[in-house]
Amino acid sequence: GKDPTMSQRTIIWQMVSESLMKRPLLGYGFYAFWGGTTGESVNVILVTHWMQAQSQNGFLDVWIQVGALGIALLAASLFQTARHAIISFRSQGATQLWIELVICTMLFNIGESTLLNSHSLSWFLFIIASVDLSRVSTSKVFAEHYA
Repeated sequence: GKDPTMSQRTIIWQMVSESLMKRPLLGYGFYAFWGGTTGESVNVILVTHWMQAQSQNGFLDVWIQVGALGIALLAASLFQTARHAIISFRSQGATQLWIELVICTMLFNIGESTLLNSHSLSWFLFIIASVDLSRVSTSKVFAEHYA
């Protein structure tokens, strides 16, 4: 009795991907794609038969809004955060919690969309985790080199 389309997510992803191929480099603009029954999002709405304001995938929403450039910046941010997480993994404090939060945020955004969402608690916590992991790893590297 399970829905093989994951509650129409795979259909939405397919339709958004088709729209994305029309503007892959720069996307449609920040919050410009999901315009209801106007613009490119109407194709998704006509196929799914319901009004949505996101693609149910944070990475697709970043790409549809700010294009491949946005995905590249997000990937660079994730790479940098992962690098800081590896350096600061054995540090005391909330470091492991921040690492878990970053991992959970990335996994959560496979089926939901909170990346770049200014009203999202998980995106806010991701930013805080990234900043703190950077702070901890920088101070750890500084202490090792100049101690």
